[in-house]
Amino acid sequence: INKTTIPFSSWGSEWTSENISGKTFDKEPTFIFSKSGQQWVKLKVTTQFGCVDSIVKIANVIPGPNINITHSDICSNSPVTFHSGIDAPDNVAVDYIWNVAGGLSAKPSPTFNIGKAGKYNVSLLVTYANNCSASKNISIETGYRPNADFSTPDVNCAGNPISISNNTTIAFDKAKYHWDMGDGNTYNDVITPNHTYTNTTPTQYTITLISTSENGVCPDTVSKNILIGILPSCNFNINHDWTYGQRAYSFQPEHDGAEYKWYFGDGLTSTEKSPIHVFANDGKYPVKLIVTSPDGCQCEKTIDNVVQNLDVKSDFALSGFALYPNPSTGFITISNNQNIAIANISVSNVIGETLVNTVENNNNTEFSFNLSEFANGVYMVKIITQDNRVFTHKVVISK
Repeated sequence: INKTTIPFSSWGSEWTSENISGKTFDKEPTFIFSKSGQQWVKLKVTTQFGCVDSIVKIANVIPGPNINITHSDICSNSPVTFHSGIDAPDNVAVDYIWNVAGGLSAKPSPTFNIGKAGKYNVSLLVTYANNCSASKNISIETGYRPNADFSTPDVNCAGNPISISNNTTIAFDKAKYHWDMGDGNTYNDVITPNHTYTNTTPTQYTITLISTSENGVCPDTVSKNILIGILPSCNFNINHDWTYGQRAYSFQPEHDGAEYKWYFGDGLTSTEKSPIHVFANDGKYPVKLIVTSPDGCQCEKTIDNVVQNLDVKSDFALSGFALYPNPSTGFITISNNQNIAIANISVSNVIGETLVNTVENNNNTEFSFNLSEFANGVYMVKIITQDNRVFTHKVVISK
């Protein structure tokens, strides 16, 4: 506002300011300052006769409102708080006029219950005491907050996909999901992730599920710890063990575990680590091993075990006798399976020399011999029954 006075003469004005580039010669100019603070303004007046006077005054430029509307989670039927984002100067009165979905408020940060999910308009008019003002309008979209929840089995093993149950509930609409598996892998927009851990030692991970409404607002978060164990090995070996019988077999797992369960295929089982099992009859038996690790992971493997008495086609075996083990390290057993009355049992070498001669005259079910003092080779076992029948069988000594 130019308040210059002069009794006689016409005059002109020249305006300058530290924050205004160039000069202006308007009588009462309008300046737009680029920054706030104290700004000097100079007025120079020159009459038609060349007489000059000037004056400098300080304009205190207050920042205008710079609105940046933010808000808390926008969820239907839940309170939502709005913020203007302005940084008002100290000791400057500020007026607010909020209009949120038709609801009015003069508070700096009002809270509204919006109601149903949908799109709504939000407007704010801010006015400073110096009449500096600004306004802003935004559009918001509300949603329903889900209740995030999931569960996992008690036992989970590396190398196998884990089984996750998504138990999230939401009153209306559908939920969206973000999964963090705790090992650097994440999944978006899947109800349950198909995930396999690859750790080589038992490891605990934290799985985090963030559920939102279908439009991506109103998050709810849940985190749970999960122990990922290591699968054991179920490889095992089967060996014919004559020391326990002609159909005796020993079973040895290749790796250690916490628990073992053997199924021998003949209806019998064992929980020993390395059991010995005697099969009653010849045949093919599916032997299954289930190994459980200390952290509960299980494996299983089945191997067909062919049980066969090699003597079944000989007259010796058909008569009811069985000789084992054969080959032998020197200790052999003869089973008298039909309780035949024995008169004599002898063992001779290949040239017919009798090395062992036993007169039995009984019907024992089992006879044992120690031939370990003899050299490796083939020997003949001869049985004479009390009714004068003769049965022979070769035995191989291999030490």
